[in-house]
Amino acid sequence: MIDIQLELKGETLDQLLKGGVWNASGFNARSDYGYFFAGRETQGYPLLRRYPRWCEPVRGLVARCLALSSVPMGEVLACSWELMVLEIALRPGGGSGDVLDTVAVERSADGKLNFVRASATGEVVHVDAIAPRAGYADPWELAEHALRITTFDGDDLPPPKELDVPIRRDLNLSFVCTRDIPEPARSVFTKRMEHSTRPVIHGHTDAVYAWDWLDFLSDTVRKPGAPSSRSD
Repeated sequence: MIDIQLELKGETLDQLLKGGVWNASGFNARSDYGYFFAGRETQGYPLLRRYPRWCEPVRGLVARCLALSSVPMGEVLACSWELMVLEIALRPGGGSGDVLDTVAVERSADGKLNFVRASATGEVVHVDAIAPRAGYADPWELAEHALRITTFDGDDLPPPKELDVPIRRDLNLSFVCTRDIPEPARSVFTKRMEHSTRPVIHGHTDAVYAWDWLDFLSDTVRKPGAPSSRSD
């Protein structure tokens, strides 16, 4: 469970909202994610579908879920806000857990927005003097703006990309090296490959067939040793 806390502060304002994002379809390379954000409307069981896991920081996942959530009519962000702090934490089972990212937005006297992002690794990133949107329907829309700026360096929400793992060639054989796969995807993929055959390629003891990696990304499951339908 990704737990989200949004705190909005001002001279006459002190508001705390909570939200959450969770994997709703199993831990495949592409998964469906459910979400809720306090104060926003939900109809049925909203999902972010077929999202490629591990393709970007968790801030990107939260921003995409916020973009899909419905803003109730008549809810307008109070003009008295001065500071917003968004905390994203991983809390399995709803218990205690680790803070993954903190994003803060401070509004300066001239109305410009200053962004500060601090990650769990201690990395701190400042983005100064960004013009606000024309308006924000609610605090979550301000949070989404902050996540877009600090994740994608702009207010656009680009399509998510698959993990960029190089596909190598040895004569007519295509393969990938597990050392090129970032964690935690590497551990999940390695577990899946425990009973699968691997190519023998000089100088690459961690080689796996490229089609096994591509099948993993597309959530295709083949029996160990079964031929692939892909042609290289």
